[in-house]
Amino acid sequence: MKTILLPTNFSKASQKALEFAIEIAKKADAKIIVAHAYTLTSINDEPFPVVFDNVLEETKEYLKSQLDSVCAYISSFKTDSGKTINAQYILQYNIPEEEIKELAVSHHVDLIVMGTNNPAGLQNILGSTVQNIIGNTNVPILVIHEDTPVKPFSKIDFAIEELSEKIYSVKNIIELADLYNAEITLLHIEHYARSFQEYEKISESETVSKVLNSVKKVTNYDHIKYKTVLSDIVEEGLYKSVNEDKADLLALIYNERNWLDELFHKSVIKSVLKKFNIPVLILHSKNLHQ
Repeated sequence: MKTILLPTNFSKASQKALEFAIEIAKKADAKIIVAHAYTLTSINDEPFPVVFDNVLEETKEYLKSQLDSVCAYISSFKTDSGKTINAQYILQYNIPEEEIKELAVSHHVDLIVMGTNNPAGLQNILGSTVQNIIGNTNVPILVIHEDTPVKPFSKIDFAIEELSEKIYSVKNIIELADLYNAEITLLHIEHYARSFQEYEKISESETVSKVLNSVKKVTNYDHIKYKTVLSDIVEEGLYKSVNEDKADLLALIYNERNWLDELFHKSVIKSVLKKFNIPVLILHSKNLHQ
């Protein structure tokens, strides 16, 4: 992990996302790119265009000073290897959500860290929704609620559709997990179609052991386990697992064609962010390593 993109609007939520980005950069020796979008209502009648231009320029200069301060703050920290964290900013007027993808690609971004303080509307800090941003970039997105306490990721719950030897998508969180030597739990939510005894047998079966060993071999990471949670409602199963595991991070795969797609419905994300003060890492299925 070399580059972290941090969109900001200087809010409390953005500040919390900044703190998380700094902690990750410390571990990864990564640089942080701070991005801000701004807009003003356009007025076409004279003499307002002149006034508008003046206000626009004043706004731009003010935002530059704010971003300079943020970058200076970031650079006041050192990585675990003793290097000063490299920080730069990008200031754009009226960035459309599609441009986030271009920004991430042009700067070879490895992780986007975003703050949110409005679960009800899921408005992100660049004037779009978290869900739309997910649909416009393949880069992993770490969503941070403003009340989330900053702490290391020692336990990660990773929701999966099924347990099979094709679960190589776990490689996409290994880099982050390895920074903290975190334990990864492959979490499968299953409906009440079978008895608890049957699921206990499945969890302890040779198939599970074989697949886990295969995944560990492919990822070269040993701190991985598997669990099945019985629940007819996916988000309730997630809540149960996160509480039981005392997870510090919940990882989800964005895939429009599988059951996890419902996790990205506004009401479900609102519920996840509202009930748990832990970060949510969103991986896009189109960019998963095979």
